[in-house]
Amino acid sequence: MIPRHRLPLDQAISFKHPADGRHLYLLPWEEATLVGCTDLDHGDGLGLEPRATEGEVRYLLDFVNQWLPGRGVGLEDIVSTFAGVRPVVRTGRPDTHNEARDSLFWEESGLVTLISGKLTGFRKIVWSALRRLSQRLPPLIGAQPPKPFFSSGFGELNEALPEALARRLEGRYGPD
Repeated sequence: MIPRHRLPLDQAISFKHPADGRHLYLLPWEEATLVGCTDLDHGDGLGLEPRATEGEVRYLLDFVNQWLPGRGVGLEDIVSTFAGVRPVVRTGRPDTHNEARDSLFWEESGLVTLISGKLTGFRKIVWSALRRLSQRLPPLIGAQPPKPFFSSGFGELNEALPEALARRLEGRYGPD
């Protein structure tokens, strides 16, 4: 995370990293810009807290400074980092970012497990799982028709709050 005044963006952008051609992004988020993401195997085991390594941070800074060279972003500009563990269906490829967008779905003693670690396929995977489970679920009484995932306009918020605050709240909480 880089403060917005150091990387002022109004829209998300994506470029390829100069070292390996992977697509990375810069996302405006509140008063910061999120730069990401890396995708490395960590052999430390799942018992340790995930963390961004020094190599990952430098990789992301190289990306920023390649595509936005006039900004001169450095380690001192970073306000925070975060990391997580993403389950990936392993196919044996050496790099996790080259893994297939496969998923696994199975049921055992009433427990449904769905594993997929690729964000690019989440909608397809979730719809597939919901279709498989729909016969076991009771019908939804008073179910609303599906709403678009992303929407424009602020509804009642636009009238009750200053526009900037309404945008912030809707961006964080959506229709809720």
